[in-house]
Amino acid sequence: MSLKRDVLWLLKKYQIGISRRLGQHFLVDERVMQKIINYLEPSSNDILLEIGPGLGILTNLVAAHVKKVYAIEKDSRMAEIARKLARDNVEIIVGDFLKVKLPEFNKILGNIPYSISSQITARILPLDFDLAVLMYQKEFAERFKARPGTKKYGRLTVLVNYYADVELLDEVSPRAFYPSPEVKSVIVRFRKLTKPRVNVKDEKFFFDITRMLFSQRRKKIKNILQNYGIPVDDKTPYLDMRGDSLSIEQIAELANYVYERIS
Repeated sequence: MSLKRDVLWLLKKYQIGISRRLGQHFLVDERVMQKIINYLEPSSNDILLEIGPGLGILTNLVAAHVKKVYAIEKDSRMAEIARKLARDNVEIIVGDFLKVKLPEFNKILGNIPYSISSQITARILPLDFDLAVLMYQKEFAERFKARPGTKKYGRLTVLVNYYADVELLDEVSPRAFYPSPEVKSVIVRFRKLTKPRVNVKDEKFFFDITRMLFSQRRKKIKNILQNYGIPVDDKTPYLDMRGDSLSIEQIAELANYVYERIS
């Protein structure tokens, strides 16, 4: 029986409909699932955190390769089914990933709701983990690798590359899901850095400066800083450049200089 038929059978058996509000699209391509498992580089010592297991099909496949899986599912109906089908080393947690207290883990897996990709990414990256493999909308994920000065380059690019090395791996067809989304997807792998990519005097201030630069991205940095009431002088770097043109290293240099002046 194909995975799509398995999903349809389970939904019919338990009389459950698919929630568009929660962005539910079940991965039903076993080849893609196997790629995801391989990209996780699983070992018998791994403790895995899964975001949005749905019915738990991928959950159980990967659970055969790791020590423990904590799977967080917001839809209590899906969680109930996943719990009935779960292997002994799988624990289903009912809750919103953005709000629940997280257990200890070292790797992350997820076919995440595309509508809250930014929020999920922002929560994941500061966490203590080794590696994460997540499914994203392709167009959204391209922002992770965007170059300074391009349309897709923004706060998200800086956030991701501050914390991790990122790889956009395989493009995934809409046909790999049920129901099929209207967009192409891509498997993304994050390898958490042992320390942030750049040295900053104050992390919160670095991200505050990043937010300022991209809130007025086409303006010169001198004008952006002055608009936020931040004093500048002749030694302030990159004053004549646009807010969206600085690399992460240059943003760190600017943030560190300004922070030392105003502290």
